[in-house]
Amino acid sequence: MGSTARGSNLKLPAKPKQFAISFAERCDRGIVREENQDTVLRTTTPLGELLIVADGLGGYQGGAVASHIAVDSVSAYFAGLPADYLPAMAIRESIIRANAEILSAASAPGSLYAHMGSTVVMALLQPIGANQERNLLAPDAVIKAWIGHVGDSRAYHVHDRRLYRVTRDHSAVQAMLDRNLITPEQARNHPDSSVLTRSLGHEAEVDPDIDSALLEPGDSLLLCSDGLWGYVDELAIEAVVANPAHDVETASAALLELALTAGGHDNVGIEIARIANGSSKIAGSSSSGAFRTTQMFGKLRPIEILGVALLAIAAIGALAYLAYLEHWFHRSSKTPQIAPAPSQPLAAPSKGPALTPQSGPAAKPKNGQAVQPSGPSTPVPHHDAPAKPQQNSTRPQQKPVTPPVTPSEDD
Repeated sequence: MGSTARGSNLKLPAKPKQFAISFAERCDRGIVREENQDTVLRTTTPLGELLIVADGLGGYQGGAVASHIAVDSVSAYFAGLPADYLPAMAIRESIIRANAEILSAASAPGSLYAHMGSTVVMALLQPIGANQERNLLAPDAVIKAWIGHVGDSRAYHVHDRRLYRVTRDHSAVQAMLDRNLITPEQARNHPDSSVLTRSLGHEAEVDPDIDSALLEPGDSLLLCSDGLWGYVDELAIEAVVANPAHDVETASAALLELALTAGGHDNVGIEIARIANGSSKIAGSSSSGAFRTTQMFGKLRPIEILGVALLAIAAIGALAYLAYLEHWFHRSSKTPQIAPAPSQPLAAPSKGPALTPQSGPAAKPKNGQAVQPSGPSTPVPHHDAPAKPQQNSTRPQQKPVTPPVTPSEDD
């Protein structure tokens, strides 16, 4: 996957654009597993459209419970935020809250899920408005996607029919790749391929990575669990999502079919968003086939138009009342008007007075044996299934547009 320079600081004045966003999702148990521990969600929040994929850790009981808590906690947190809240801060705080809720549920008296955990990857889509600046190298971008993740659930950006991986796995294999201890070929079938170095529910503190991507009309954003990317080659994923003949429903169904054809060894969670030219709208579908349209971007919504009309009526009424008062005053006055004396100068008004990186969760017992994989930190086993053949593309990973830190006020 080729790198990109789409994060340049050079800016151009923005131009209002109309666009449409379509969504599709899939969440499937697969063929081998008895329980679906993946959870997916797309919802509208005050900050924008929110997509979430969470993958419960299959090595422990309660993976499904943990992934549900993660999705519910994140979505509930976003629902209560004001529209102008900083997006990167919202993502970080929502993930920290989800981690705390999973830990609390696991440690509750009588809990059957003492070691439950989950991954999470999420994307917040915010339109680039007319009052914002545009990136010189992405002048046609209409959406900024803020992406946060913990674990090995991934986000991919499809631009110009090429697939770019946005996130970097928090896994033992990725850590060994980063240190050149193994080759990409060795990583595909490494015995520690399912061992995580970061996850929700295993440490009191969690450090999510936060990235961003600029989406232009024709671009797609894919969120998925390792049930897809771990068994389907990235070139095959690219061929499906980047195909302009596939709408998002067709693409999501085709991706699920690829995972099942590869053996269906794991649960599969998928969320897709695609940007297109056209009348401004947001439309989405769920895995049940329902289709719904939500609020529009790119022009005023009806409620905003009504608000402007009411303000205009109020202003006209106030002016008419002032004119009436002035007319009545002049008619009722019995004394001749005298030129006012020069006013005294007014006195000048007085002036008034001028999170720590996570070291990785401790290893948990798996099948009665302590797991001690290679890597820079003590990891957590993700699944109890045999090691999956990881599909790691030889193309370089996309560099994040923004660093994973709290953004400035310009964002």
